[in-house]
Amino acid sequence: MFQKKVRELQQALAHAKSEDSAKIFNLAVECLEVAQRERRLDELLETFPKLYEVVITFDRFFQSDDNL
Repeated sequence: MFQKKVRELQQALAHAKSEDSAKIFNLAVECLEVAQRERRLDELLETFPKLYEVVITFDRFFQSDDNL
């Protein structure tokens, strides 16, 4: 499952367009969740070093009342 999610995210990033940002964000969150469940978070962050930081930043942005 972990490798599948990582491949999906890599493919989405490789072919990303601006309208794909929500899809990519959701894939990133899924990757983090699977990696955490499977205790492979270190491996994921080696593949995508800034992933955790990006997800947290996007999450804060989308939850902010000022940005709605």
